Amino acid sequence: MTSLHCRATLALGLLGCSFAAHAESSRGESLADQHTPSPLAYKFTGSLYSTSDDNLAADFNLRANLGNHAMWAGLYRSETGFQQGRIGYENSSPLPFGRLVSSAQLATRGFVGGSVTAEIGTDNFLLLGLGRTNLRDYYNLTFDPNDSVVYGIGSRTLIPKTSAYLFSVKDNRLDTGQCITHLVIRVEPKDGERWTFDLFQKSGQVDGEEPVKGTGRASPTTSPPTSCGLPVTLTSTSASRTCCACRAGSGSDHRR
Repeated sequence: MTSLHCRATLALGLLGCSFAAHAESSRGESLADQHTPSPLAYKFTGSLYSTSDDNLAADFNLRANLGNHAMWAGLYRSETGFQQGRIGYENSSPLPFGRLVSSAQLATRGFVGGSVTAEIGTDNFLLLGLGRTNLRDYYNLTFDPNDSVVYGIGSRTLIPKTSAYLFSVKDNRLDTGQCITHLVIRVEPKDGERWTFDLFQKSGQVDGEEPVKGTGRASPTTSPPTSCGLPVTLTSTSASRTCCACRAGSGSDHRR
């Protein structure tokens, strides 16, 4: 599976199970919103995707955070029969000038990938990153090119209880011209509750075809723990016009 063309993509029914706060983010703003939860935090995420070619797919991901360390294991399967499992590790290291996040991921079908992203600054910061893979097939649901560079800006103090990020992820290896720009607004009105709005625009080629463009949005919402003690995350994702996914994914797991 080398590419995905979508005019509308829906991700529904994400259930998070955690004993503490947890982060959900894409590669560009993953380190910019790191929190230090209680010693161990878990989250399970299940997603259902529907694309314009009438293909249905499901994705399941279990993530564990312990201090500055995170690990995950996941499985993607589509009704066409494509299936891929993955495991990954991420480390977030405070530095005098900000923070550095490095990650690595292995997947079935021979995929290996990794990424490094730096936050330069404190309340207001720059984002710079690099991702590399071995170019084996990896079904990427985030639409970001991952053999790529990341650059952008962010702020935690521009609006009270709100973090804002503006960043781009651009292919710098495969000459596809793929670039996706995100505007992410994350609001935390109270402990255990978070609203995230991700608006994005992408352009570039897919497998040598004519260049395409697409826009979309993602809006996950995390609620406080329910009566059974489990916080619930609901996410909807949609893309207009033709969006392309990448042949290879990064080392970082975007479905946090």
